[in-house]
Amino acid sequence: EYQGEPTEDGSDPITGIFGVQYCITKGAIDRMTVNMATDLRPYNVAIVGLDAGFCATENAKNLEKKVQSGIWDPSEDAFIKMAMPFFTGEIKSHSVETVGRAVVALATDPNVLSYSGKRLHNEKLMEHYGLPDTGYKMSTISDEDIKGVFDTYDKDESGTINASELEECFQCLGLAPNKVENYMHLYDDSEDKQLNFDEFAILVREQGASMQVDPNELMSSFKKFDTNNDGQLDHNELKKALTEMGDTFNDDELKEFFKDFDFNNDGVLDYSEFVALICD
Repeated sequence: EYQGEPTEDGSDPITGIFGVQYCITKGAIDRMTVNMATDLRPYNVAIVGLDAGFCATENAKNLEKKVQSGIWDPSEDAFIKMAMPFFTGEIKSHSVETVGRAVVALATDPNVLSYSGKRLHNEKLMEHYGLPDTGYKMSTISDEDIKGVFDTYDKDESGTINASELEECFQCLGLAPNKVENYMHLYDDSEDKQLNFDEFAILVREQGASMQVDPNELMSSFKKFDTNNDGQLDHNELKKALTEMGDTFNDDELKEFFKDFDFNNDGVLDYSEFVALICD
């Protein structure tokens, strides 16, 4: 069972990277945690220090963009150098929403007072409370890419995705279908047992590192095969796409195949129909 971490003793290896200021600040927070916990325990108030790890805040995402654009040279800054594995997805970071869920679980724990005066790690809290791993891959997935996937699985065009539609979506993206209920509960902020686009977008961005199919790659492939840039694939463009993917069809077979995924019968495949084809 998770018991928490000892307060700052000066042995934190990261201290050497950030220097004296970091060490003093972190030590002061730890000391304040201990003192406040002692003073407030008679009132049944728990005071803890939370180590969120590398968190995908807006500042962190902006920093990533600077690194990718070459505005900030990683070799010139120790923090950027340390953070690069998170930016590239080699090491998983956490979203601010994930940290919030761990705090809620802790706050509603009947034994929360047993943690008072201790420093806790977010990742270990997630494991302790059995929270799904909502790791966040820092690389940005655009709204356009996510919208294409959303529209594909919003089968009834209701503007939301229900549990059965989400299960199909998970099978396409390589996420575990048996965890649909867990994720529906976590991301359904409106508590209507379905996900609107904003809720779905948060799910996709937070689970980016776990996906076997990257929505970015789906959109890139679609644009590559859409040679006349009209936002849809005709028979010739689809034939070229399937050939490059290693499939061979004669004209009659291609027509039948095309018909299966041309859901609105307009003679072309839009992006959402293309996604359905790829994930079939």
